[in-house]
Amino acid sequence: MGRRTNTAVWLEKLGRWQINVQKDGKRRSFYSFKPGRTGQREANKVSASQNSVLDNRKRTSYEVTPKS
Repeated sequence: MGRRTNTAVWLEKLGRWQINVQKDGKRRSFYSFKPGRTGQREANKVSASQNSVLDNRKRTSYEVTPKS
């Protein structure tokens, strides 16, 4: 995933910062309820860190067999 080009926006009705990001066709939203720029920075930071975690995660499948 490339560098983030959007930023969190303040939703007055809901009283929170929200940023929407999309990766591999899946859309995710991240929130912060802290007022002011502190909350905006927090939402942006969380979205960036979660996307890097998703990039580094191994995709594996497991076969589960029931115990007898």
